[in-house]
Amino acid sequence: MNKITKTKTLGITLIETMVGVFIFTLLAAGVFNFIIQNYQTYKISLEQSLAIEEGRDAMQSMVKEIREAKSSDAGHYPIAEADDNSFTFFGDIDRDIAVEKVRYFRDGNYFKKGVIEPSGNPAIYDDLNEEIEVITEYLITTSTPIFIYYNGDYPFDEINNSLTTPADVTNVKLIQAHLIINVNPEKAPLDYILDTFIQPRNLKDNL
Repeated sequence: MNKITKTKTLGITLIETMVGVFIFTLLAAGVFNFIIQNYQTYKISLEQSLAIEEGRDAMQSMVKEIREAKSSDAGHYPIAEADDNSFTFFGDIDRDIAVEKVRYFRDGNYFKKGVIEPSGNPAIYDDLNEEIEVITEYLITTSTPIFIYYNGDYPFDEINNSLTTPADVTNVKLIQAHLIINVNPEKAPLDYILDTFIQPRNLKDNL
C-alpha cells in the first residue's frame, strides 16, 4: 500500500499579498495627508505671525510719524486729508530738515505709504513725485474704516464724534487707526486686530 504524504505549502498567497499592499497604501496615504495638513496649518500660522509682526511695525512707524505732524515747507496745515481709508499729513519723517508729504492708504488688501519730497523755492509737493511702498498686506475687507477722526471735545462730546468724512482737517485732533489682518480669512487663525489712537502733538487742544 502506497503511503501518501501531504505537504503544506509555506508562504503567502497572491491575494494575501494584495490585501497587505492595499492596507499599507491606506496607512501610508493617511500618514501623508496628516503630514500635509499639519504642514499647511503650520505654514498659515507662520505667515499669519509674520503678517501680524509686519502690521505692528507699520502701525508703530505710522503712529510715531503722525504724532510729529507739522506745517509743510510751503506753509500748509499739518493735515492735508482725513478720509476713511486714507490719511495725508506733513512731517519730517526722515529727519533731513525738509518736511515731506506723507500718505497712508488702503489699496485693496494692501496698506501702503506714499511720500513726496518738497522741491523748488517756494516749496511745492508734486503728486507725480510720490514714492509708494507696501508696508503691510493681508488686510481684511470690512465696512469699518481704517481711520476714524475726533475733534477736541472727544470723549466728552459723543454727539459730534466721530467726525463725518472726509473730515474738516482743522477739526481733527485725534485719529484712530484700525487694521484687521488675516492671511487666509477662510481658515484659522482668526482675524488679528491692530487698533490705536494717535494725537498729533502740534494739534493738541484740550485733549
